[in-house]
Amino acid sequence: MSVTVEIRQKSIFRKPLTLEDVIRLSGLSYGTADENFRLIERETGNCTLLYDPEKLARGMELSVNENAISLKLSLPTSKAEIRRFYEVVKLLCTTLKTKQFILEGQTQTLRDIDTLMQNDANASMGALEDLKQIFRPPCRQNLILFLIRSRGLRTGISC
Repeated sequence: MSVTVEIRQKSIFRKPLTLEDVIRLSGLSYGTADENFRLIERETGNCTLLYDPEKLARGMELSVNENAISLKLSLPTSKAEIRRFYEVVKLLCTTLKTKQFILEGQTQTLRDIDTLMQNDANASMGALEDLKQIFRPPCRQNLILFLIRSRGLRTGISC
């Protein structure tokens, strides 16, 4: 489950923001994933991730072209990351002098952000509760969680 926001770059008189511009404006760390989904810090690619190194969660995917900036947040994730995602959306809208963005094909405004953050937090909690029900004791299956950090891969098995 994920949330995708598109912010259109539609000004005739303004040069469109580049991937590097968005990374700089966000103030977040960035990287891309290799074929084993390990983070390669300070590199960009087809799937560039923005993340807060002080509050690691799942990160947000970023893509930029001359017409639009696209941000994708995977759920479930932390409330702090949901808040940071919408802070970046608001910052980019303000920079591009627009009050609107597209969320899952629907036009939203900056005034909708508080409600959208709450909806995403509720969806994250609901998804975690669903997982809790699926993998409740006695558990006959193993759930393997991969935590990817720049220092390598750690695995944990629960149940």
